[in-house]
Amino acid sequence: MAAPAQVGAAIVLVITDRMLDKREAGAMVCLSRNLSLYVISLSLAIGLSGANAHGAEATIEMIRKEYATHQGKLRKLSVHWRSNVKILQDASGVYVNRDGRFAIKDDMRFFDVKLRQIQGPPMEEYHLHRAMSYDGQETRILMMADHARIYPTDRREQFDPPDDFLALQGYPKSQYRIWFNSEFVTCDLSKLLQEQDFEIQGSEEIGGTTCLKIAGLAQRIYVDPKRGFAMVRRELLDEDSGLVGVRYLFQDFSEVQTGIWLARKIITETFDGSRPMARTTLKVLEIEIEDVPDALFSLTIDSGTTISDLRHTRRSDDGAWEIVNYRIPANPADLDQVVAAAVKQQEQFGLAAKRGSSVRPVLLAVNLLAIIVICIVMFKRRAKSA
Repeated sequence: MAAPAQVGAAIVLVITDRMLDKREAGAMVCLSRNLSLYVISLSLAIGLSGANAHGAEATIEMIRKEYATHQGKLRKLSVHWRSNVKILQDASGVYVNRDGRFAIKDDMRFFDVKLRQIQGPPMEEYHLHRAMSYDGQETRILMMADHARIYPTDRREQFDPPDDFLALQGYPKSQYRIWFNSEFVTCDLSKLLQEQDFEIQGSEEIGGTTCLKIAGLAQRIYVDPKRGFAMVRRELLDEDSGLVGVRYLFQDFSEVQTGIWLARKIITETFDGSRPMARTTLKVLEIEIEDVPDALFSLTIDSGTTISDLRHTRRSDDGAWEIVNYRIPANPADLDQVVAAAVKQQEQFGLAAKRGSSVRPVLLAVNLLAIIVICIVMFKRRAKSA
């Protein structure tokens, strides 16, 4: 699409050519030329001012509102990404490769992230595969490879998945946060720019893109005003040395919605002082904006998995929660029957426990009465013998 300046200049030149073809008086020709030059200059000025409106006149509040607007619009998306780490120095710590699937649709959520550890002390099994779904009615959470829970409500607050794709770009859809400088760093840029003092410190060229430099407490953020202030680079600074501790580079952008640009490649660089330690590259394998089926938001649980089903949970008389447990059968057609049997068994167990609790006071009373009788008999015998 042509810029306003180009359109205006083209119109004026056409008018000028027609006027010259008519070979009118010299004064008129001069006037038309002067007029054309004036309109071209005015059009260029308007076009340039429009192009620079986001950049030259941008404020922190404008950028914050833009991110808040985008966060609200990003309500339907499905993405499959994969990240691989390259260790650059002899480094301690845990390093993993990830394969993640993530989807949102209004209030529904789906996460499925598998980890493959490449360095560090062996991780607990439940960390290696984490998954969660919420379909608007119930929440399913994979706790371990062979254990899952089903809740009758939205329990997303219990799950903290590595929502790398959106969270790192300033649009987290979970509680995912970055741990740095012995504290959590807010990923949501609309909240971060409101929580801390930031200022725009001019512009800087990054990979051929002119970016606004936003500086705050222990971090620097570079955004592209021509792409809805999409982050191009973010640096977290060590609070003691002031050196870069973590750097995020965002590349290969695509406009997923009008005005909302997301990077399909994210590079994370970690440093120890001035030494680069590791580089993790996240690449998007698939991304879908429109066709996000509802069935995706009900986590598929493999056969043999033990289920703690809190949809049938109730409190016992002593205040404890009674949870229905069962295993997913090999034949999906048998699932309803297995659940019904588990619910019935739990009810019978609850009734037995209730009967036991009602009999217990009677037994205590009988025992107490027997003790009193024995004491009386012993007392009388001693009295006679005396």
